[in-house]
Amino acid sequence: MPTVGWIREGDIERFWKGQPERPPMPPLFECPRCGESFQEVRALHEHIRLTHPLELPQLYIFGRPILKESVLRLPMEADNVELLQCTGCEIQVDGGDWQRLSPERFVTEFIKVSNSSWNIRLLNERSLDSAVAQENYHIRFRIPNLAVLDDIDEHFLNTLVIDEITHSDLEIFHRNLPSDAPAREYAGGLGDLVLGILLKERSGIPRSPMGFDAFEVKMKSSLGVLKSFDRPVALAACGCVRFNLNDFQDYDVSGAVEVDKGLRFFRDIAMGCQVAVAEGSDRQNVQDGNQCAICPVDHLTHRLLSACSQLADGNSISLEDLESLRQIKRGMLPVSQQDRVKIDVICAEGYMRIDRGKDAMQHLQDIQFDPTFKDWSQYQISEKV
Repeated sequence: MPTVGWIREGDIERFWKGQPERPPMPPLFECPRCGESFQEVRALHEHIRLTHPLELPQLYIFGRPILKESVLRLPMEADNVELLQCTGCEIQVDGGDWQRLSPERFVTEFIKVSNSSWNIRLLNERSLDSAVAQENYHIRFRIPNLAVLDDIDEHFLNTLVIDEITHSDLEIFHRNLPSDAPAREYAGGLGDLVLGILLKERSGIPRSPMGFDAFEVKMKSSLGVLKSFDRPVALAACGCVRFNLNDFQDYDVSGAVEVDKGLRFFRDIAMGCQVAVAEGSDRQNVQDGNQCAICPVDHLTHRLLSACSQLADGNSISLEDLESLRQIKRGMLPVSQQDRVKIDVICAEGYMRIDRGKDAMQHLQDIQFDPTFKDWSQYQISEKV
């Protein structure tokens, strides 16, 4: 084969020809997260596992992360449900077979449910190193029909919002309830409140095997259900429970004026604020009877609310009424620890308003180590020493 042209070998070519052959550079595996390089895939995977662990997936409802064991009682839309760090979902509905859903399909199915129980596995999967982060949830859906709730509220007002509640009234209330679980649980929350009141009252022959102290359990059970509902009866019931349990945090108003005034009175004292004087419109509504009864309370709670109302209105309590409250603590009938604390606060404030510091001191000393009122009581004690 004929050829043309020629290339003359230079010094550089001769130099490189004289060098020993070098092996090719090994491949480098770069971390996609931080850019660090590794010579082995195994080292890269180990680096990713230790340095960049997968985040756990999370389920948010109404903008908040929900507990692993949760009960949902409010209807939802797609915007109310959010999955974070989630690439896939597995669900088991009412004990059936497990199903694999995409995050988008999960949200679509999730908001349709009203009465069911779901076991949920949220997955965050990474193909690079086959890592999987998993979070498990057990969700009970108990979302009642709003029209049914209206009927239950009306039944509650007619049956249990009366002056003297009995166990027979509570039995009548439970006897005429709808059969579906979501509605019955709502009604059960109202019933637990009333049972708690009956346990506190203990008037007549007891018809419950539970003791006096069980009132707290029943009221907490009631609050656990009713706090999810933004309805007048449920809000008033929650306010009543919180007053009984000395939970004076700044929640939304309950709608029951006397209860709201009582909660605000104790909250102001606990925070060391000047007791807020109720506005004239609030006082006028209560005096004129423009507010219909919406929630029952026990007799002692009624007395305490009346005393709070007097003090919140800027008035003083008569010496006779203060002595009567003081005797309740010393009487034979059981009084809850929460009510004892409220009596001490009311009596201390009441006695101080009529310049009986010595009488007030006894009550201040009784609550000087109470978690809620210790700062206020210790300050008052120091002022009077």
